[in-house]
Amino acid sequence: MNITKQGLQQYNNLPRIVPDVVKFRKYLIHRRYSENTIRIYSEVVRHFLLGINKATNNITRQDLIDYNHRLIKKAYSASYQNQVASGLKLFFSCVHNRNIEISKIERPRREHKLPNVLSKEEVNY
Repeated sequence: MNITKQGLQQYNNLPRIVPDVVKFRKYLIHRRYSENTIRIYSEVVRHFLLGINKATNNITRQDLIDYNHRLIKKAYSASYQNQVASGLKLFFSCVHNRNIEISKIERPRREHKLPNVLSKEEVNY
């Protein structure tokens, strides 16, 4: 089994982040968020905290911006980027009582798809 340095670092960070993620999940359950939202937001927070090697109290808005840029470079969807921003905003504001200005982090524009339009021939067929 080949363990990378980054993988080992993330594994070592698990004990530090687990209490935060558990506390966040309890908050979401208490507020009656859907199971899907609880799962997604918890995963978003876990991935973010594992990927950054800082104590939660030392995380800055710039760290969130840098993380967002990594998501863009990896070509994650616009909806996933919005879920990340929403999950992290809720995590910091409700669990840690910190108001990191996530509103200043650029969210992707919504994709506007044109509706499928049928011709008269297709409708009559």
